[in-house]
Amino acid sequence: MIGNFATRGNKVNAKLPYQPFKMQENSKDDSTEFEVILHIDHKLYKYTVSYNENQIIYESLTILKKSKDELYFVREYDQEEDAFHYNLSDNVNDFRDLTKKNILYLSILNQFNDTNAMRIVDWFMESLQIVGTDYELRYYGHLLDRLNDDETLKDNVVRLLRVADYNIVDLELKKKRQKIPTFVKDMLDSDEDGNYFEYTDVFTVYNKYGEDGEILGTVSLHADSYESRGTKKMIIIAIILLDALQYGKTLLMDEFDSAFHLAISKFLMKLFNTKLYNQGSQFILNTHEVSLLDNNILRVDQIWFIDKDKDNQSELYSLYDFNDATDKPRSDVTYANDYLKGKFGAYPVINNHVLDYDFLRRNEEN
Repeated sequence: MIGNFATRGNKVNAKLPYQPFKMQENSKDDSTEFEVILHIDHKLYKYTVSYNENQIIYESLTILKKSKDELYFVREYDQEEDAFHYNLSDNVNDFRDLTKKNILYLSILNQFNDTNAMRIVDWFMESLQIVGTDYELRYYGHLLDRLNDDETLKDNVVRLLRVADYNIVDLELKKKRQKIPTFVKDMLDSDEDGNYFEYTDVFTVYNKYGEDGEILGTVSLHADSYESRGTKKMIIIAIILLDALQYGKTLLMDEFDSAFHLAISKFLMKLFNTKLYNQGSQFILNTHEVSLLDNNILRVDQIWFIDKDKDNQSELYSLYDFNDATDKPRSDVTYANDYLKGKFGAYPVINNHVLDYDFLRRNEEN
């Protein structure tokens, strides 16, 4: 988010990355709001931003403290006056004349080396890692280059793969060059030296066995061609996970359990939650695998549900809010049974009675 907002540059009329809720009439101010609380360098920050596609509507940064919170800055748009109002603390420089309507004040402060702004922007740009659902290895060159540069990281990735019951004994990375198609080169307006682009190919290495089970050598497979989606995903997740654990990053992972066996998903979640390995990272994962609602893996406060109402609005709430969950003895292995009974909500309401008649109307005459 910060990266997209920060790159508006000097384009006064540049549109912001705005996607309002489309299944309900927009609110009066027609804005979308985000709020995040960050713990950085022993300080607790709350940053809030509200905006539409044309401009920032509201922005504030507060330093949260035990006694009294410190309001660092507030910037709010007044529609009637068609102007912004600012409330800046004594520790904040006044750059309002340099701040355009579609630029974050936080971004301006960052450019002028404000310590608090730099910490927050750096967190968004460097410490927040978002993992999508496409696991073709050729799209992750920036991660694969880490393996080339850091032999210890590569060894640990292979160790993690072996522990998770993948029989891979090594990873080989080979730089390749491919000619840029003419029509792409024309669109990029590339110079004469830009006829090729480099990418990294990954090869998974396995032991090769003889008839008596002895190791005869190794064999390499081109990962994107021969490996399953789950194996390619595990390689990517292993790199990102080890990097996040080492540098205390926050990892957002969509469809966490897709393409994984349940045992591997549980192993990774236990790894996330083991203090020996994780001493400062945060992992935010979503899943539809009910079997992962296991209190031998997760604490009550770590489990959240998303429930969609009749108006298609989604509500996020914690398992910690339910007495049935917080009073549950530790010997109860899972919350899955209670969830399947609908005690926590966020469960599809399916009309199974339609199976008693031809609800698809296949036999009706046209």
